[in-house]
Amino acid sequence: MHDIDPRIIGRLKRQNSALITLARSGILQSGDLREALQKILPVIGETLNVARVSVWTFDEDRAHIRCILQHDLLSTPNITGKVLQAADFPNYFSAIQTSDVIAADDARTDPRTHEMTESYLNPSGITSMMDVPVIGSGSRWGIVCHEHIGSPRRWTSDEQSFALAVTNLIWAVVEQAERKGLEARLRDYMDSALDCMTILSPELRILYANQAWFHVTGYTAEDLAGGVRTWHIIHPSRHHELREYETRLLRGETVQFTDLAGVAKDGRELIAEGTARPKLALGRLEYIYVVWRDVIREKQNERYRSYFLDHSGAIFSLGFRRPMPISLPLEDQARWMADHAYFSECNTATARIFGVSRPEDLVGLSLPQLFPHAEDLRGSLLEWLRSGYRGENILTRAAARDGEERWVLGSCRGILENGHLVSGWGMLVDITARQRAETALRESEDRFQQIAGNIHEVFWLTEIPTWKVIYVSPAYEEMFDRKVDDLLRDAWDWLKSVHPEDRDATEAALKDPKSQHGFDLQYRIITADGSVRWVHARGVDVKTGPGGPR
Repeated sequence: MHDIDPRIIGRLKRQNSALITLARSGILQSGDLREALQKILPVIGETLNVARVSVWTFDEDRAHIRCILQHDLLSTPNITGKVLQAADFPNYFSAIQTSDVIAADDARTDPRTHEMTESYLNPSGITSMMDVPVIGSGSRWGIVCHEHIGSPRRWTSDEQSFALAVTNLIWAVVEQAERKGLEARLRDYMDSALDCMTILSPELRILYANQAWFHVTGYTAEDLAGGVRTWHIIHPSRHHELREYETRLLRGETVQFTDLAGVAKDGRELIAEGTARPKLALGRLEYIYVVWRDVIREKQNERYRSYFLDHSGAIFSLGFRRPMPISLPLEDQARWMADHAYFSECNTATARIFGVSRPEDLVGLSLPQLFPHAEDLRGSLLEWLRSGYRGENILTRAAARDGEERWVLGSCRGILENGHLVSGWGMLVDITARQRAETALRESEDRFQQIAGNIHEVFWLTEIPTWKVIYVSPAYEEMFDRKVDDLLRDAWDWLKSVHPEDRDATEAALKDPKSQHGFDLQYRIITADGSVRWVHARGVDVKTGPGGPR
């Protein structure tokens, strides 16, 4: 068995640490692309030891790319905002559209990047360049460019794999940013044009109402503050139904209502249909969430439909060949949906997720045709049914026509009529890149563990300044004749094995603040059988991120 080059081990450790840092930094949830990139680019630069890292985005027709952010380890010209035209660099643009990685060890002679020598490479002193496309939802969103200054360098396979893993993380951030923007736009639209939404107290006092509710009922915020309650909106002839609903809600039941007669502030007739869902805390009714619409206002529904089908988000409409009785057991409901539910409408963004160019290619397809993994589909349907037909962020796998498996988060709102589920509106978010990034992180950790478990040297990771041991390799027990578990509990347990004549000096050297930036020590240890071993110990300062712990 050949010894593994310590340089490879060092690179893998840095790369693994960087991926862990990025995965734990919260960037995947932030939804702020610029803020996330400001955290990601320095980590890339330090991990790969490159002079400059930058992110570029394509325009719609792929005719040019624009630099949206850069990070420098050396003083290089500012290229943020710089635009490169495909007409000026046809070989490069052709390569970046078809390759997963452009690893140009000598960028000035590589046929893919040679044409950039005079106008781009030489002014910044760039000799080597590695460009990796950011790919998601079947298209190329942008490029991460890694630039080296000095003698040309060879981009190793592990460096290329690390760069690919980071671009998957970046696409996951892009996806989250787009999703948060979509959700914000949807919230704005719902507050002005969608169904009426209210939050009620257990006594049916209105705690919150959206703009649609004010518009439909004619009441104002001042009216609510003055004591307007649900009873004022429901026609007196139907108050007995309201009392029945209140009783059921107190028991924790979700109430579906149709053709409930109401009265607007100006006396106009309202016909409400919708859902009242209780929010329980410790077995007691805390709030009631009510969503309803005035069926007299059918024109509002048409605007609702047009908005979603024209929206940039992946929106779909669910139809049923036979309406589903919601009185069925959940397992039977899941089977019913698999047999009878289909895509009745969708927009272009949804078509892209499934790898087709026209929404019409998806219309009429059943759920098993769209989501062919039977157990995934069954689990997702049951989760949605248990949510009261209003599930959000349900994970499942979709089948794209291009043969690629896609991971999606689905949210759908069912529409009920007379005790039957008749249709639904939903949204899909393609998170394939995020799933790939998480898989790459797990694989990187596995490689790290395999290497650590098969070398004779001892190494461990310690958090500074707490001295808490985060990781120690298995060879520790053989060399120090002590237990790993004891070291994880007490970071100084290993000192008990150090020769008494060396112990105080070794401990003092390590506790010197200068040692936090690195150390190089030699000392003796005594094993359980009394034998003495000389140990050469080196420590290296590894930052987990800008301003982060070490």
